[in-house]
Amino acid sequence: MQSVSSNPQRFLSLVLPRLSTDRLHRRARQANPYQAHCVTPDDMPLVVVGKIKGTNVIEALDALANRAGLSLGMTLATARALHPTLLVAESDTEADRAMLEHIADWCERYTPCIGLLQNNGLVLDITGASHLVGGEVALLADIKTRLAAQGFTTCAAIAGTAEAARAIASFGDSGIVEPGMEPQRVAQLPLAALGISESLVLSLSRLGMKRIEDVARQPRAPLAARFGRDLLIQLDRVQGYIIGPISSRRPVPTYIAERNFAEPIGHEDDIHRSILTLAADLARLLEKHGEGGRCYELTFSVLMAQYVALLLKQRVPYVIPRELCGYFVKSLMHYQTL
Repeated sequence: MQSVSSNPQRFLSLVLPRLSTDRLHRRARQANPYQAHCVTPDDMPLVVVGKIKGTNVIEALDALANRAGLSLGMTLATARALHPTLLVAESDTEADRAMLEHIADWCERYTPCIGLLQNNGLVLDITGASHLVGGEVALLADIKTRLAAQGFTTCAAIAGTAEAARAIASFGDSGIVEPGMEPQRVAQLPLAALGISESLVLSLSRLGMKRIEDVARQPRAPLAARFGRDLLIQLDRVQGYIIGPISSRRPVPTYIAERNFAEPIGHEDDIHRSILTLAADLARLLEKHGEGGRCYELTFSVLMAQYVALLLKQRVPYVIPRELCGYFVKSLMHYQTL
């Protein structure tokens, strides 16, 4: 019998099941914030369609469309027959991807190590970071509340591996999985929660295996011989036995200095003073290790949803707090004029 990894790592998986329709509703509200007939989730059902073999098929739908009896994979003709006043939009994977990237940028207020999960989710490595917002319970509540205020439906879970968190956020009851409890929390989830191909799910189901616990009970050698070792590796990751790597969107900074404020700051002197303090903190870190830097980035989380990033690259490594501060203040002034 395997033992669950005692690693201290923690991951938060964030899934946005209605990303496409949430994006469209959000865009409509921003374009017409005071217009009475502005499209909102409470007006009429909205679906996003794409072509499959020449037929328009529903690829995404909002909550109202779901309550109206529509479903993913349904043809548009059938959907219109059920609900003639249906709002229809064409699939735009590039716009969805851009929105997901924007949300990932915003999530860097919690951790710099963030990876994308397919087309509608993120995974955040929150190891050692949750205490900055009051613990895992507070972090989970904060991220869901803030995104809900911006019009996004979310499912989120925290676990000891990225795969376990993803499986529970996508197919389970979300929430926080205590270290070592991953096997119990994922046992009743469907095979699709393993993140394996549809063909492999079908092959396993034909053998009577419908849930993760059904696969976990089987002798491992015959499973590996018939379906390959990748199935066992993925099973172990989802059950929390081994940690799989996450593909971070960008390299994690070597040195980080940060400040959290109880209230938003907006006075120019306060902003300048904060930048100078951060630059001085970073200078001390670099001096302690006898190093300089060629690339510096200053990021802000503004109010609830906006995100600002300023980048400085130099040919010669250096770290002089007032020079760094001066550069970023000038860049920020330029940003504010855009």
